[in-house]
Amino acid sequence: MERLTSDIDIIVKMNPENIHNLRKALQMVFEDDAIEEITLSELYKFPVIRYGTPNEFYIDIMARVGGLANFDDLEHITIEYQGVKIKVAKPESLFKLKKGSIRDKDRIDAIFLKKLINAGKTNKPAHE
Repeated sequence: MERLTSDIDIIVKMNPENIHNLRKALQMVFEDDAIEEITLSELYKFPVIRYGTPNEFYIDIMARVGGLANFDDLEHITIEYQGVKIKVAKPESLFKLKKGSIRDKDRIDAIFLKKLINAGKTNKPAHE
């Protein structure tokens, strides 16, 4: 069961070192000066910073999801991809965020996530 998406959402832990590491990782992939505009102070001001990559893919960087959650509120699993450990939100956490949304896209996501949870596929990383 797969679902394609047109962007990536990243919820970050709000500390200077973490934001520095995020910028460093993005620079390794995109080599784009605009990445330096992603700062801790900007994340305190705005709920979402949307970074448009040079190849027109979007990454939404958030410190919190509305009033519902921040990084520490989300349950996650850790996967390893090419030697890098990545924390990925569990479908149960994502379902809690999307189930009461008024956006059609989020309600569709909630249905997908509920099916995934019910199928028992929530504790297995997709790309170990």
